[in-house]
Amino acid sequence: MKTIKRITALILSVMLLLSCCLSVGFLSYAEELRYFERGVLTDGTNTAYYIIDKDNKVLYITGDGNHNARTPNYPSAAEGPFAGRTDVTRIVIEEDVEKIGDYALSNMTKVDTLEVQSNLLSSSSSMSSKAMIGCTGLRHIQGDNSLLSTDVFLEVIKGAVNIASGNWLSLVKNGISIISTGVTGDNTLDNDTVHCMVDDYINNGNKIFLDDLATAQEAYNERLANPCYSNNAFHHSYQAAVTTQPTCTAAGETTYTCPTCGDVYTEPVTALGHVYTATTLYERSCFVEGITKYSCTQCGDAMYQAIPAIGHHTYDSYTYDAAADAYTEICAVCDDHNTQFDNDTSALIYAVDLAEALDSSDYTTDSYQTLYNAVERYLPLEETDYLQYPQVKVDEKVAEILTKLDALVPYLNLRLSYQPGGIATVIYEDVTAGAGKQSVTFGTEVTLTATPAAGYTFNGWYEKTTRRILSEDEVYTFSMTSNTDILARFIANDEATLYFTCLDGQLKSYVTKTTEEWRTVTSLEALLPEVPYSYGHTDGAWRYNEPAVLATLSSGEDVTVMPTYTDVAIPTYEKPQSTDGVTPALTLYYEYDAAYNVGNFIMMADVPEDCPYEEIGIAFYYKNADTFNPTALRLLMNNKMVTSRFDTLYEDGKYVVNFKKMSAGKNYAAKGYVSYYDADGNLQVVYTDQVNIVNLAQAN
Repeated sequence: MKTIKRITALILSVMLLLSCCLSVGFLSYAEELRYFERGVLTDGTNTAYYIIDKDNKVLYITGDGNHNARTPNYPSAAEGPFAGRTDVTRIVIEEDVEKIGDYALSNMTKVDTLEVQSNLLSSSSSMSSKAMIGCTGLRHIQGDNSLLSTDVFLEVIKGAVNIASGNWLSLVKNGISIISTGVTGDNTLDNDTVHCMVDDYINNGNKIFLDDLATAQEAYNERLANPCYSNNAFHHSYQAAVTTQPTCTAAGETTYTCPTCGDVYTEPVTALGHVYTATTLYERSCFVEGITKYSCTQCGDAMYQAIPAIGHHTYDSYTYDAAADAYTEICAVCDDHNTQFDNDTSALIYAVDLAEALDSSDYTTDSYQTLYNAVERYLPLEETDYLQYPQVKVDEKVAEILTKLDALVPYLNLRLSYQPGGIATVIYEDVTAGAGKQSVTFGTEVTLTATPAAGYTFNGWYEKTTRRILSEDEVYTFSMTSNTDILARFIANDEATLYFTCLDGQLKSYVTKTTEEWRTVTSLEALLPEVPYSYGHTDGAWRYNEPAVLATLSSGEDVTVMPTYTDVAIPTYEKPQSTDGVTPALTLYYEYDAAYNVGNFIMMADVPEDCPYEEIGIAFYYKNADTFNPTALRLLMNNKMVTSRFDTLYEDGKYVVNFKKMSAGKNYAAKGYVSYYDADGNLQVVYTDQVNIVNLAQAN
């Protein structure tokens, strides 16, 4: 039969070759190829030829007569050369084919028969298990028994029908005839034998070759003779018995025996593991370790573990020696006696008093609780109680409390208002709000948005406290580092504004009128505000060209008028230097001008050129003198502070705030600050020393 097939294939090849040549030479005979299709499968290295007999729906894979054929591998089932074809029901692989690659015959769902004339299926390397993936109609594999090995052809079928190995036996039972014998006409492989072989291969891993029929049938008959075997499966009823008892450290063994057929297998029993109970042999002390013994209740094994010493004494009482002015602390654990002399505890008392005076509602819960945990132990103590602590501990605790004071995260006030002619909104965290007061934690990013009404233009964001413009952008984003009161200002399109501005950029006042109204104004005299006080100057006066100002305003353009002064002698203030070229350096000074009753707070700052600063300002706190001692206050940023912000970085590093109409009836505290972003993008704040004012004079 092989010879006949080879002759047939050769004749077909010659016919196709002749028909192809004729079709090239004589186009009029091209229709003779309509019942056959031929082609080449190659990737430049591996090459095979194919012929499709369209009448009989047969695909032949063959060589060129001189060399054994090898098809290429294809990337996926969808990209196989015949994927999706339904005009082939039978595939014949000629004897001179030595390899069928990945997906070479994939997704041919109408193919029900594979005939193998070569030794492809006798070696797992000859035909890829992926070759016929998607050929879900495959029902027959034909060939010489000596050429087909169970382990290979089952992989091919598995790939073709694309199912899990656990379903093989039921698949075979339900209609797949795996083998139709070839040239010998041998039909001795009955269905039961095939079922047995498939079951043996899939479930047990045995590899029985089809040419060894006697071995296959003998194994199958032996299995059938087993009283626990039926329907191609064993049905043992095992009885379990622990044959080796497990210990704490060694595994045991359970033996399973089938009383029906005597089949036996074993499984390990997990070791029990030690079960320890603990007994304290020696209690630990302040600086002496204890010992715990652990004993196994099952096998008596024992081990010992040290209990770490407490590491410190717990002094909860003391005695006082008046003659030596010394206190003796007594440890509640080990009765140790520790005597400390009358050390300087004023700084610790001061730090605890500062923390105790704070209002917890001014700060976030976590940051306030951290501070409270540091001072809680000291709150009930009297002044003399502090003497029981050695000086080094006093100093360490002072540093800890002051550090946690500075680390408090305050709630700050954000007030937003806007003039007629538009609306303004504020967004921070998950909050969106309009005009009004918001309580925002320090460092929170805030975005303000101004939306002018028809006929109006947004003029800018103004800080109401200092009357400085913060931004002219409709969307303004900043981080909260001080209390902020912001006004969104809108100007009608037919209006013009006359601004009266101080030398430092602070807006003294402004007048807004329509251009028609400005045309009726003949003098600015009635509009002039009081000339602002300026530190280091006198004889202030508004300087302007009145006709030019009125003409400009009447044309719809804004005008800014600034004062001129006569310079007077003032002290020279030293500008500090940044120590690392990154961190700002600040110093705050105070001068009282009795002639004008103005307190001048002068901050000298060195803000490095590349330092990304967020805000520069001076914070104030003041109350009635009879209830407020500024020297007992550590000024911390919170929602009770009044802040003066500066909108630009002055070239000479000098920032001045005038506190007008100061009163001896009030005491004041002030501290300058710069908030900036460090190299890691974290918001940081550096402060000046605190300046305290008592009865209008600076106090230490």
